[in-house]
Amino acid sequence: MSPRTLALAGLVIASACDSTPDAVSYDDEEETAALEVFWTLDPACPVLGSTAVVLAGEPAPHDVQTWLNGDRYSCADGRGTIANLPLGHYSFAVAITDDSQTSLFALSDVVNGELARDGATLEIEFSIPMLEGTFEIQWDPSQCAALDGDKVIMEAVAVGGAAPVESAIDCQAGTGLLSGVPVGDVTLSISLRDAKDQTVGNSGSLQTTIAYGNQRLSIGYFTF
Repeated sequence: MSPRTLALAGLVIASACDSTPDAVSYDDEEETAALEVFWTLDPACPVLGSTAVVLAGEPAPHDVQTWLNGDRYSCADGRGTIANLPLGHYSFAVAITDDSQTSLFALSDVVNGELARDGATLEIEFSIPMLEGTFEIQWDPSQCAALDGDKVIMEAVAVGGAAPVESAIDCQAGTGLLSGVPVGDVTLSISLRDAKDQTVGNSGSLQTTIAYGNQRLSIGYFTF
């Protein structure tokens, strides 16, 4: 797998080797709760990716760089706990990295939750695909009637000869996902077909990359 190299400041996990990052301090009298996280990987932890970093921060599902905490655990343990988090709403995720935390192998979906009661423990389970990601695209549904289009076809072909991955989406939806795309360099093709499965619009092909496991990559807006 080709890991994505990260700037240490980017994920705000450079200080995660400490149980409590220097940037965060807690008042002894402040009400706090704990987070217990469990993760399963498909497949298992990579040889070079033996670290799981549990991230917890202010709700910001698409901006991991702003998160406040990162605690480091052995990937093989499959679980980790962050104690003494102030009560409130958070976003949580698990990143699978190498020991130096400079390469990202996979990032879980983000889960939003609330630590609502002093002394309580919130448990969250993550299932993380290590070898595939997802593309997301958008288009103007008005093109459907103009071109007599019925469905949008997304097809990804990985470099190296793996079988193509395809998804058919109702044209009126205006947005679509293609999941199960192998990590690595990919050729993505987008086309519009009518009810008889004939191609009536084509956006050509795009060379792009799924850089790490479970990446959800927005490709942007397409015109047929």
